[in-house]
Amino acid sequence: MQGILEAAAQYPLPIDEILAAVGIDVIELSDIDGRMPHNQACHIWQELVFRSGDPSIGLSLIKFAKPATYDVMGYIGNASANVGEALTKGVRYSKILHTGATLTFETDTRAARVTYSLIGPLQPLPMAYNEWVIATILHIFRMNTGVDWEPLKVGFKHPKPENMEPYHLFFRCPIIFNQPTNEIIFNLDILKLPLLNADNKLCEIIEQYAKERLAKLPQAENFLDNFRQNIYQNLTEGDFSLNSISESMGYTPRTLQRHLKEAGLSYQEILDDIRQELAFFYLREGQISASEIGFLLGFSEPSAFYRSFRRWTGKTPGEYRKTISA
Repeated sequence: MQGILEAAAQYPLPIDEILAAVGIDVIELSDIDGRMPHNQACHIWQELVFRSGDPSIGLSLIKFAKPATYDVMGYIGNASANVGEALTKGVRYSKILHTGATLTFETDTRAARVTYSLIGPLQPLPMAYNEWVIATILHIFRMNTGVDWEPLKVGFKHPKPENMEPYHLFFRCPIIFNQPTNEIIFNLDILKLPLLNADNKLCEIIEQYAKERLAKLPQAENFLDNFRQNIYQNLTEGDFSLNSISESMGYTPRTLQRHLKEAGLSYQEILDDIRQELAFFYLREGQISASEIGFLLGFSEPSAFYRSFRRWTGKTPGEYRKTISA
């Protein structure tokens, strides 16, 4: 996020104001080993979109990016021998940038494919965030090879935006929306392209540092994370009852309730917390109606969502949306 905000400052955007809106002190960003909660990172991206008025700011910021923007991952992508090696190593160390996301790299006889998606109990990625990640893969290897290559196809999980011009100008290939994952697909020959700053010895040193950083990351998934993940996955399917969640986790309802009690929480508290978190996210995202949000949160009808939202905030969803727009 530090590198992204440095790029945003050149846009230019008021970084201090954005951090204040999200509740982060600028001093916190100076900690090289510091971690940021996923929902705060998402909120920052939503603030970047709101304050710039640029829905495709994920693409607009790319021109300010450099290897340092991507921390150790950027340096590995700069010093590797070729695109294929850089992607292989990028997948290996991708958790350094986000422990809740997964980066994949695969090939078949026709093409290479890189995907980016979330794992675990996390709110969805903002559209600008998705676009930044996929655009980064193309940008960093255009920059590091000196070849202005074009993908075969790009896909995004989010809906198609109204203005497609920035996407066509940047990617110059077919772009598909509402896909199962965020992805970029390209010709196999691209993998063999040598990187301009390839340095095997330097790459070994950077990799050793990356291994040390990776080893410091939290490894274990705890009970509450697993419980939250099951609620997230079942919300839109309509069956997220305590009985259903306990069955999917391999517990009896009584055992599940006992674990929750030991943690000082209840099923309803966690469900409300997840629904609030997602409601705020979708309302800030700005492209989803309140009735659609209610459906995504598993409410039986819009009025039930409205009542719950007023109980959480003292406002209707529309009033809350006007507040953040102001």
